[in-house]
Amino acid sequence: MYARLSTVFSGILCAALLAGTPLQARQPGDDNKQPANVVIHLPADAELYIEGIKSKQVGATREFETPALRPGKVFTYNLKAVWKEDGKEVVKQLKVKVEAGKTTKIDVTKEIVEAPPPPPPGSYKLELPNKVLTLAPGGKQVVTVRVQRDNFKEPVKVTFHDLPAGVQIKEALIPADKDAIDVEVAAADKVESGPASVRVEACAGKVLERSVLKLLVEKPTSILTIKLAPDSVVRVRPGAEVRVPLNLQLKNIDGPVSIRFANLPDGVTVQPVTLPAGKTAGEATVAASKSTAPGDAKIQIVATSGDVTNRVELKLVVEKPDAPKRAILSLDVPARLDGEAGKPVTIAVKVTRENVEGPITVTFEGVPDIGKPAELVIPAGKDTGTFSLAIAKDAKKDLEVKVLAKGGDGKAEGTVKIAISPAPIVIDKPAKLKLDVPPTVEVLAGGTAPVTIKIIRENVEGPIELSFQGLTNRLPNLTIPADKSEANVEISMASTSEPGTTDIKVSASSGSVKAEAVVKVTVKAVDKAVTKAGKITLSMPEVLKLMPGAGKLFPVKVLREGVEGPVKLEFSGVPEGVIVKEVTVPADKTQLYLEVSAASTAPDGEAEVKVTASSNKVKNEFAFKIKVAK
Repeated sequence: MYARLSTVFSGILCAALLAGTPLQARQPGDDNKQPANVVIHLPADAELYIEGIKSKQVGATREFETPALRPGKVFTYNLKAVWKEDGKEVVKQLKVKVEAGKTTKIDVTKEIVEAPPPPPPGSYKLELPNKVLTLAPGGKQVVTVRVQRDNFKEPVKVTFHDLPAGVQIKEALIPADKDAIDVEVAAADKVESGPASVRVEACAGKVLERSVLKLLVEKPTSILTIKLAPDSVVRVRPGAEVRVPLNLQLKNIDGPVSIRFANLPDGVTVQPVTLPAGKTAGEATVAASKSTAPGDAKIQIVATSGDVTNRVELKLVVEKPDAPKRAILSLDVPARLDGEAGKPVTIAVKVTRENVEGPITVTFEGVPDIGKPAELVIPAGKDTGTFSLAIAKDAKKDLEVKVLAKGGDGKAEGTVKIAISPAPIVIDKPAKLKLDVPPTVEVLAGGTAPVTIKIIRENVEGPIELSFQGLTNRLPNLTIPADKSEANVEISMASTSEPGTTDIKVSASSGSVKAEAVVKVTVKAVDKAVTKAGKITLSMPEVLKLMPGAGKLFPVKVLREGVEGPVKLEFSGVPEGVIVKEVTVPADKTQLYLEVSAASTAPDGEAEVKVTASSNKVKNEFAFKIKVAK
């Protein structure tokens, strides 16, 4: 009777069948499984190990039965027998092959009798394309996976490993009656470009084949298209300007787009335009000088982002200028005014324009030198103005003032008659001045403090001179106009000022009339433990390179130490024809793009530009260079 190997052979069989083998569907022949029998002859006192597990049977003949096996396959087991012979330990290791439904007999002390060998098992070979598979972002490709069969009739499972992120290939099963299958290789829209090696495994039964599929994920194609309506034409007159809409179509463009105009005729200018990242619409202004000759021209719109550039042609028509229109100017002034000797008279002037756009200059005739006002200029866009005419105290005769206006080619004139009455007899009153100042002012060393000085006049009509004494940091003298009665000054103390109190004497005078007052200034020390000087640092390119007629955005990084508010950037020393706009970095930002552009007429050269970064009372200066070259 054969012993059932439910523990030993079952474990051995699973290890032999399943190690490294994926689960498969039920196979033909599973219903015909039978056990195999093994008869082992060995010394009665020998210890027997099957696949490293010690058998509990004893005796010179030991019989075993395996679990049910699939017909047509050969299974191999490792045996070891250990016994004593002539006082020495004998160890013999053997490999035993068995088949379902057959009995294998073994004599450990003699030669092994094995079951007849089965027919050689079938095999297959995995075949993949030799060429590199090129894959575009968002694209798909079909790859044919083949197996070359040699007496192998089972289905083959194909899996794919080490795929790059964003690339997908689904596992496939080649049927038993087929030699190839097509699989789809798909890439996501956003996938990292570059080469990759995909490990391909084919598995069937105990046969495992491996190969490598070479992939190359291409870089995404960047597209920058300037969209214009068919037969687009830009028309402009000399001395005028027109706005041109700009529309872009972008694909895989992440940065800002700089747009400039090329091949412009003489007298026509267009400032470069920069569209921020993600923006696809804007406009440019085409300006023609008054001297621009009429005619047609083919100009170019050039759009650039990084290393991607596109350009389109656009027809520009400079139209003939309109015939100049006649400039007409009329003047409206009061025909008569009443005046008093010794007092000024205010005259209101109103002009009416027709084809006069610039400023209008108003002059006067028939006015004595003592009262003759300076010329009056009415700015462009304005139609009114006033001037004050001083009348002498001893004036007795009426005045006739001729008012002349001129703007461009337009002229106009008018007349104002002023009836002068004698000045009333005034009994002189004593003139007095009085100063109203704060008695005390506190200021920190290294700080400032505002002081308001009020002036009380009695019979004092002219300007008043203010002077100050008693401070190391001397305050400048001030002149208070006749119509003002208050002055604001700022007391500043050096950071080295010692704490204490000092007097400032304020003196006021108007002719022979004088007044004085004293302000006590108390200087307080700064608590150095809590005072920390702020600092602003800029990080930007040392040299900004431009071409005439082009603009660029340059990154600027702002580093703050002890500064919390917005930082204002101001520029000086900018070369001719170059525009650098003042910018303010918000309090919650540390980086921006500085827009710098050069006119098409900007001369070649290099210049050092000073940039001042300020926030509240913190101010730091830096320098960089701007180089303009064709």
